[in-house]
Formats: sequence, C-alpha cells, structure tokens
Amino acid sequence: MRKEHIKRQHLFVLIVAGILFLLLGCTKDSDDSSGDNSSADQEYAISDGRFSVNLRTFNSGVLEGYNQCEDLASDLEEAGKLLANLTIAREKEQEQDLVIQPTVLEDTATTDGTVSGENTVEGIDTAAATSELETAAASDESSDFETNTQVEGVDEGDIVKSDGQFVYIAYGDELVVHDLAGNILDRQSLPAMDESGSRLQGERANRTVAETSASGSATSSDGTPEPMLLSEPTTTDGGITSSSDAVIEPALVTDSTSIASAQEQIQALLLDQGRILAVSSGYQFQEDAIISNTVRLFLYEVSEAGTLNLLEEKEVKGWYQATRELDGTAYVVALANLNNYQLTGELSRFNTEFRDMGNDEYEQAALEKSKELIPEWRDKLMQELFADANGQIPSDGCQHIAQVSRMGTSGSDAVGDLDLTDGQGVVNGLVQIISFDMSEGVSAAKTSGSFIPTTNVVTYANADFIILGGQRWQQFTSTQWQSSSFLMAFSIDTGEAVPASIGEVEGRILNQFSLDVHEGHLRVASTIEEQWNYLEDTWKQINPSESQVTILSLQDTEMEVTGEVRGLGEGEQIYATRFIGNRGFVVTFETIDPFYTLDLSSPTNPQLVGELKISGFSNYLHPVGDDHILAIGQEADEETGQTQGLQVALFDVSDFANPVQKYKHVVDGWSSSSAQGDHRAFRYLESQETLILPLSNATTDSLFDGFQIYKVSVNDGIELTGQITHVDVNQSIGCYSSAYLSPRSLVFDDQLVTLKGHAVLSYDFSSLEKQWGLELDQDQPQENCYPWFDI
Repeated sequence: MRKEHIKRQHLFVLIVAGILFLLLGCTKDSDDSSGDNSSADQEYAISDGRFSVNLRTFNSGVLEGYNQCEDLASDLEEAGKLLANLTIAREKEQEQDLVIQPTVLEDTATTDGTVSGENTVEGIDTAAATSELETAAASDESSDFETNTQVEGVDEGDIVKSDGQFVYIAYGDELVVHDLAGNILDRQSLPAMDESGSRLQGERANRTVAETSASGSATSSDGTPEPMLLSEPTTTDGGITSSSDAVIEPALVTDSTSIASAQEQIQALLLDQGRILAVSSGYQFQEDAIISNTVRLFLYEVSEAGTLNLLEEKEVKGWYQATRELDGTAYVVALANLNNYQLTGELSRFNTEFRDMGNDEYEQAALEKSKELIPEWRDKLMQELFADANGQIPSDGCQHIAQVSRMGTSGSDAVGDLDLTDGQGVVNGLVQIISFDMSEGVSAAKTSGSFIPTTNVVTYANADFIILGGQRWQQFTSTQWQSSSFLMAFSIDTGEAVPASIGEVEGRILNQFSLDVHEGHLRVASTIEEQWNYLEDTWKQINPSESQVTILSLQDTEMEVTGEVRGLGEGEQIYATRFIGNRGFVVTFETIDPFYTLDLSSPTNPQLVGELKISGFSNYLHPVGDDHILAIGQEADEETGQTQGLQVALFDVSDFANPVQKYKHVVDGWSSSSAQGDHRAFRYLESQETLILPLSNATTDSLFDGFQIYKVSVNDGIELTGQITHVDVNQSIGCYSSAYLSPRSLVFDDQLVTLKGHAVLSYDFSSLEKQWGLELDQDQPQENCYPWFDI
C-alpha cells in the first residue's frame, strides 16, 4: 500500500512537471546545437554542449524503469549525445602532437593459491594437540560444511558446496562431485567455447568418470569408482619430490593466447533441494563488441547416485559479481562493462579525418560524425544487452531496468566533471540482477538492473533487499576530486528484484560487510579519501582521510540520512567492518589499528562508544557468542606499519566502552590467509572452539601451504593444535592445470575435508590421520603445465 501511494504521488508530480515543461517550450531535439541550458523540469539536465541532452539526474525517478525497451533505447541515445559532447570538448583542448590511447576496461578475478605432505607441526606437542582435537570432536554438533555467510538465512555462492552426502566443486571449467569416501561420482566440463567466446556446436565436452582417468579417481573392474589415494612423496635422482615415479618437467607456454584463453571458469555454485546452479564467466575476444564478457547459468539436477543432469542454461552479458539464494530463489549479479571507445574513439582528434583541422572545424566535423555514430552505438548496445536468441528485443523486457541517469556527474557538463574509472561517467556499465526459482528453472528468470558510472559493485542481501553500492567521483577544480558511493536497493519480497530506493554517502565502500540492514535502516561504513592540491607550487595534502558510519532510512524511494558517526581513523582507511544487531565494529589502519565499537541502537543518534589502539590490523571480524569478536589480519610494526605476519586475535567486548584484545597469536614469516579477503575460506566451530584457517607462509628456510587448526577459547586463549600440508615445496614445480581451488574446509562429524590448489584431502578430525586424497590434476597433459601456485 505504501509503495502504491508513493507511485501515485510520483505520477502526479511528473504530470505537473510535464505540463510546465511543455508550457515553457522546452522540447527535446536530437539535433539541436543551440546549447540551451534552461529547463522547467529539474529532474532533467540539459547539456551546454553541441547536443541538447535530456537525461535524468540521479534521483528516485530512476526507479520507475521503462514500460517498453524503446524508451530505454531513447535514453541511451541521450547518453550517447552526452558522451559525444564530453569527448568533443575534451579533444578540442588536446595538443595535436599528443597521442591519445584508448581506455581499456578489464575485469580481473583473483583466486587465492596454495599437494600432499606430512602433518607435523614444528614446536607442537602432537599428543597434546590430538587430545585437544579429540575433546572438540566429541561434540554432538561436530558437522559444519555450509558456506560461511554474512546474513543468517541468506546463502552465498561459493566454489564448494555440500549437502552432507556429496561435495560439489567448481574447478576451472569443471563441476566435480565426490562422496565422503573419496569417490569421484561425476566430473563434467562446461560446453566448450571457441576463441571468440562462442559456444562450439556438436557433442558436449563433458568428461565423466567412465570416459577419462583424469577425473582423479581410480575405477574398478565393474566400473565403480574407487578412492584414489595420493602416493607418498618420493625423491628422484634430480632431487625433485613428486607424487609419482616419473619426473614431470613443466612445459614452457610460448603462445600468449593460450594463457588468456576464452575458456570460461565457474565462479560460484548454489545448492538447493537436489539442484545445483553453476555460474560461470568468460571473455569474448571480438574486436567490435561493446561488451567483452559473458555470464552463463547452468542448472543441474543431482541424482541419488551423485551424478549430474544438465537441465537448462542461460547466457547474460557481463562479468560475475555475486550470487545469493533465499528460500529457493537464486539471485545472480552480473556487471557488463561497456567499451564505449567505439563511439568516443571515433571522435579522436588524431584520427586521419580530423588531424589537420582547426578547433572550430574539428568541432563541427565531429558533431556531424556523431549524428551517424550515436544511433549505431545505441542499436548495437541494445542488441548485445537485451536481444534474445533470435535477435529480438522484447518490448517489455526493461521494466525493472532503472532509468539511465547522470549518476557519475554533479549536474553540469564541465569537461573535468567525469568519472575517473573511464573518463565518461554516464554509462560505464550495466549491473544486472537475474532472479529465478531454482525449482522452476532459469528459463523463468527475470532481469533487473541499472546503468552505473563504475566498473565494479558491492553486493549485500538480506531477506528483504539486495543492495548494490559503487564508487563515483566528482571533480571540483582541476586538481580536486571527491569520491562518494551510490546505493541502490532492490526489493526481493516477491522473488523478483524490483528497484525500490536510491541513496548516496560520502566516501568509498570497502566490501559487502560495509553494508547492513537492520530494522528498516541501512548502515554504511565508508572511507573519505584524503584530498591533495597544489599550494605554493607544492603538492600538499589539504585534508586527511577519515572514515564514518552513516545510517539511512529505507522507508522511502530516496534514502534519508538519519544519523552518522564521523571522524573515525583520521589519516587511515577502513580495513574491516562488522554490524551485529545494534552494535557496530570498525577497524581502521595506517600504522596502528584502532578497533572501534559503536552503539547503533538509535538510528538518529548513533554513538562512538569505545576505541582500542593496538598494533597490526584485522581484515575479517567474526562474532563468538555475545561478547567476543574473533579477528584475522596482520601484525604490523607500530612505528612503520610494516606487516609482520598473520595475526589471529580475540577481542572481549563485554565492556563495550572498553574493548580489550584478550588474546593474540602471530605466525612468523611472510604469512597470510585467504580468509583475510574471502570470508568463505574461514571456518570456526564455536561448539568445539576450533578455527580452521588456510595459510601460506614463507620463511628463510621453509615454505608452508595448507591449513592450520587452532583452539580458540574465550577462557584459555589461542593455541595452534595441528596443520595440514597441501603441497611439498619441491612438488610445487610439477605439472598442473590452470584451474585452481581457492581454499575451503568442510567438517562432517569426525571427518575434516580440506580443498586447496589442485587437491582435496580428508583427515580424521580427532587424530589428524590421513584418510584419502584426490589429486585433481593427476593426469594433466604435459603440454599444458603450470606450477602449483596460482599464477
């Protein structure tokens, strides 16, 4: 009822504004070169460039979407005019002896790296460690194999999923299924792609256990897969330790195209009621494409025997960002970065046709060329984004695409008032939310989204909203810039993402933990970057960085700021945030780590309550009971801020105004954990007081790559009780595929399964005795050799 009332109010405002607009004679003329700056409708901005541009500023009006896709195409044409205006104005100022290089937008996806070895820990009493683990494993609540998520009840996509019976692994472009005894039950590759990223026709490129021994599982005479045990390391005459008798020399990769292949990689899995969704991303190397990457959704059904049957697939332009699942409905976030150089590059003053022209002559010629380029760019963009398999654009397929707005600018068309990520700030990308019920299939998927000025987004989701945040920049003088973060909330209470509210805060958002919704309010942690300028011919800092927590109401179509806490960590950046109920925890760092506690019980009057200054910093904060926070990060020198190794710390926040770092454990050497940047690699079993943490560590005389196991007790402290090695230092130069497993750990009763690099290992959780192991690249072809570590 509230939303309908708001819509009626908004419709009335639009009607009145439209009448005024017509009375004042402000018409929309695609070829108008007058540069008229007046407008009665304040929701729209008119360019003072060569084209008159009618584009909405970033306000709640964008939430209305489009009744038909033709209207979106019309707005994209307006965006094209603005890009042309900005480009022509910029090119006029260029000296003709300069060479302009095109801006290339690249998406990068990083994975964390790090196969079988002994499980001794130097300096640890093995008997005592075993005793500690036996005590922990005796708990009835000993299984913990679900993904570590931010919001309870909202599942997150991950590269490993389990239903307690089978384990599903995304390994490069393969989906691997094994049981808890180490039997690989199915192993399927995604349908092959050619170098342009197009699907190859013909027989599917699926690999099954029966078809290839590369599955990593031995097969008995009756065709039943048997556990494959990793052989013990053997030293060859050359001094190289290998898991087989033969020494495999890594092949040199001389063809650069084989490294940057068009092969797609599975980015995330979702599991629900016997169905598994695999979400992949891949590049498309097409010179004339505006969008160079594709997200594909593959929905499988899992049989009782653990084999996979592909039910449906769907393709979406873009690069994978995030997935969430709530009550059987999947939400996939993809971001299509746009290469608008096909439009703006053609207007470069250093093209042959413009090279010898004066300023005015160039401007007029570029304007005439733009009139041809803009419709071509618009039509091509609409085709790439919204056309179906038959090349048709559904007229009603843009209903929940937020209206194109000047989100990346402050309302004027000053040449400098552009988005830094690409120098355009209008339509750098389209972020899309694809939603569907996994029981119905991807063919019923609905698409929502918004054109944004950035090339990345942060995704948060709870039971009511998916909230997307991204950075934008504004330039005030030739040397002064300021960043802010736009926010878009999509309501998901109907199982479909519908644009519901927009907002903005100062500063930069770090990650999904910087956002949190609680009792109808959005809490946002952001860092306002330092500002620099030339003063007295010297480049000086005029304002230091600082961080803040802003609270916004989600009750209306425009988020209203109700309260904020400013001045956190002057001169520092946010490294970690966690919101838990009415409490907030923020870590900032430059040379020391202030650990802040905030009382957020009043949305209109949030309060900074406590501050603890300690050495090092935390990257991830995990609640332990009501009064403790378990943190992982890095120890650092208090004077220089130089990192000194992985730090595991336990904070006591029972006295909220006076938080205490109760215990701390530091791993010597150049040590780090993937869990610092990926919370899904973190596993803490609170009932057993056990932390399982992936670790990479290099010292002057050793290299460790695997997992460490700690007892973390609020009463007894932090104690290293065991470790699992995933690769021997000498094995690391063996022959492996380019696929790589980001580290994960799963616990099934008294069984610990760890996954990292190219191996899956199983251990008795009590004794840490090895049970079985899977080498996923056991039969890797020698012509495609990579070292163990991620490259």
